[in-house]
Amino acid sequence: MGGADYARKLGIVPLRELPDILFDGADLLVRNHIRDALIALDLPGLHIHPAVIIDAYKNWHEDYWFLAFPERLDCWHRELSSFEEEPIRLGGFTLHSVYTYALDAVVLDKIPLSQRLLFKMGSTQDGFIVCHQDIAAIFRGNGDSGAKLVGIPDH
Repeated sequence: MGGADYARKLGIVPLRELPDILFDGADLLVRNHIRDALIALDLPGLHIHPAVIIDAYKNWHEDYWFLAFPERLDCWHRELSSFEEEPIRLGGFTLHSVYTYALDAVVLDKIPLSQRLLFKMGSTQDGFIVCHQDIAAIFRGNGDSGAKLVGIPDH
């Protein structure tokens, strides 16, 4: 039994119309118009790959793009964030489980804003994607995008 069959067994009806943003863990798949807006920003460190989604009704959606961030930016403040004190050490990386984030102004102020508008958070288990408020509207989609943006307090 596949995931869609299991969901139906639980009474969960799959969406007929897919949202503009889909998630694969902390990674994003976005539709063409979001991709186009991101390309126009010429964001460093963002790699965009074509993706095909086959929905629960066997319909093919060829207008999605996978956002990849080969590098992560470690900019969360160790004193002001809430996190597990014992990190996981894996493959030469130290990864923390962070509950609430505060950003480190010392780190961020050294990086031009244009280079940190969209990035994947480093040194965390989750590796969430962080979007600056200046480009947040691209992902909001008037509330129908499929994503809920969560604010991080100002640094």
